[in-house]
Amino acid sequence: MTAQQARRARSVAIGIGAVLLVVVAVLLLGAYLAPRVLPNLFTEVFDEAHPQTIVDAHTSATVVVPAGWASQRAGGSESELVLRSPDGGLAVTFTISVDAARPTVDPGDATGPGGTVVERLASGLDAAHAQTDDALVVAVGRGTAGPSVRMVATGAREDLAPYRPVIADLIESVRVGS
Repeated sequence: MTAQQARRARSVAIGIGAVLLVVVAVLLLGAYLAPRVLPNLFTEVFDEAHPQTIVDAHTSATVVVPAGWASQRAGGSESELVLRSPDGGLAVTFTISVDAARPTVDPGDATGPGGTVVERLASGLDAAHAQTDDALVVAVGRGTAGPSVRMVATGAREDLAPYRPVIADLIESVRVGS
């Protein structure tokens, strides 16, 4: 191998190495940014309170999202809605439970003091709620017939305390379709 061929081979090897280094850097940057960017593709924030609809195969429901709150669809799904408070301190997930004859909270969810409580809302719907170690679980529905909406506010009792008024407003805003 001549000196010129050796230089050419070295230049090609350095070029291939540089390209591989750039490709690896781009892949690492993509792996770092993807989990932070992709969820936000399906997130909306409005200046005014607005209704959001949750839909599954058999029914739909709406909840009024407060102004400034982020509403997010997991992967663009219409069957689950996640709301986040403007300060990021509260996350609330809404899903529809079509097999519930009345709003109920799974007995396994009621790990906190007081167990499950069922109340009649101003809307005429019933709300069953229980505090777990790390969430407030609520089911809102039409009593003895029809589907219910399951709402889970993530956080310990003391962490959720400042948010109780807005959680109550969210519960009152739920409307279950047929």
